[in-house]
Amino acid sequence: MDTLQIDDLELKEAIAATVLLNNHSKAIQEIAQNIYNNGFDTISLQPILKKHKIGKIEYIKEQSLAFIIDVIKLVLNDYVISEGERKNIALLKMYFKIADGDFYKYKYNEIVEILNRQFEKIYEDGIVTDEEEVHKFEVQDLFDLSYDQFLEIKEQYRNNL
Repeated sequence: MDTLQIDDLELKEAIAATVLLNNHSKAIQEIAQNIYNNGFDTISLQPILKKHKIGKIEYIKEQSLAFIIDVIKLVLNDYVISEGERKNIALLKMYFKIADGDFYKYKYNEIVEILNRQFEKIYEDGIVTDEEEVHKFEVQDLFDLSYDQFLEIKEQYRNNL
């Protein structure tokens, strides 16, 4: 992946808002600004990593996960995940080299909190529409959760009602 542009204005705005509204490290702020300006350009990433004495992007995995979670929170504000948002979040995860299981392993409490808000909205009227079923799977996919992991979190939510 040399350069892939962000083709979803909402995600670009979410990235900008995440940098402004949250207290991320200088490195993450500069990387986010670089993504905003240059898309998913791995060549322009290297000088930023070097400047902050980061050997590989994987070395700031937890910071990267926190940033992506903040972007996902903004994307989920409207309880809709557009195709562009889904694609670009997948690109963000690739860009930051986030592996399956990383959200669950490093940011479990944060994803539970986000999923609980989504469940509240889905189950508030007692009827789960087809669109809401699809939304559940899309959210599960955003966090790379296995079926069992997602079911565990959903059951915790239901048990806490």
